[in-house]
Amino acid sequence: MYQQKRKEVKEHNESIENGSKTQRVSQNQIRKYILKGKSDNPKLAELYKSSPQIKELLSVCQNFRDMINGNTYDKDIRKWIEKAKATRNMALTNFAYGIEKTGRQYRQLLISLQ
Repeated sequence: MYQQKRKEVKEHNESIENGSKTQRVSQNQIRKYILKGKSDNPKLAELYKSSPQIKELLSVCQNFRDMINGNTYDKDIRKWIEKAKATRNMALTNFAYGIEKTGRQYRQLLISLQ
């Protein structure tokens, strides 16, 4: 009886230990994926395929990169701002609002100089 319980506890502890060894995705790996369009992290690739929200978020970030680098035909920042504001990611939404606010200020400055 004691040996059996000891074996069960050992198996349970090993399963917890093995479960904690899952590969995580770091900020640097996400940044690399956004900037270069590729990653060697299988967990990130799995998340990209399995989560529509993550796929949308990374796509919006990559679209911004492409627009800034001039690698896209759609260079309308207003469309990108609307897409970014539609995501549920607060950091990206705030970034989009900041770009929008800066654009309005820039346009007002140009009008005042005329």
